[in-house]
Formats: sequence, structure tokens, C-alpha cells
Amino acid sequence: MADLTVNSGRKFQGEVRRALFDVGANLEVFEGQFMMTGAGGVVNSTGGAVDGGFALEYVDNRTGSVNGGAARAARVEMALEGYVWLTVANGAAFTHDDVGLPVYNDADGDTFTTTSTTNAKLGVIVNCDAAVVAGGNTQEVLVYFNMGLAHLLA
Repeated sequence: MADLTVNSGRKFQGEVRRALFDVGANLEVFEGQFMMTGAGGVVNSTGGAVDGGFALEYVDNRTGSVNGGAARAARVEMALEGYVWLTVANGAAFTHDDVGLPVYNDADGDTFTTTSTTNAKLGVIVNCDAAVVAGGNTQEVLVYFNMGLAHLLA
């Protein structure tokens, strides 16, 4: 996958903890995209993010937009903790034993994996029933994420 180019309609389950973040320079933020914090505010994830969250709204902070494109000229509401359904790549077909596996952000704002390498941990799998039934190794699973404590999960 790659960074989003349209809003994702990402599905959250239950309440999520939210916070407002400044948006980085010349950036378009799509609803559902995983973002990381960086110079000037949230920026597109590069996979090594250790903090950030999921954008809960669309914000256009590109040059020429109503916000002008300067760093911190716009703000975006982000989900920092909660449960989210994510399409996650696993090394093999999902089994019920995969509950509790850590989930990592892999190189962009819409790719997630159970492989650590240089990826940043964002949460753990809490439900993979549908993924087990589907039988593939890239399936939608329910992930608990907590950006303040992600490094401690699993």
C-alpha cells in the first residue's frame, strides 16, 4: 500500500482518545491516514514513527489552499488510543494464536505488518477471527493502539 490519496473511512470500534495536532508544511492529510509527529507538526509516516496517530478528518494545508501551506497553519484531530480495524500483513496465514502479536507501521500511512525490522510499533492484535476464516496472510484485524505507550505493548 501507500500513503492515502483519498479518505479511508477507517473503522474504529468504541471510543478513541483524541488530540489536536498542528499540520506540517505543504501537506494534505486524509481521514484514516497514520501520521507521525515531526518538524512543524504531523507529517506523513515513513515507517520509523514512534509517535503519532490516525487522522480523524481531512485537512488541506498545501500551498495555495485556504490554510496557505505553512507549517502549523492548520490543525488536525488525531486518534491516539483505541481500537481500529487495519489490514495487516502477517508472515503466514492468521491463526487464533496471533492475538497479542504487535502491529507495526510499515513505511507509509496505510501499510501495517507484524514484522518489526525498523518499523515502529503502534499496537497489538486483539481480534483476528475474520482473518482466520479468510485464511490469508494479509487480512483485516482489530488492533488496540496507544501512541503514548506503543513501545510497551506486547
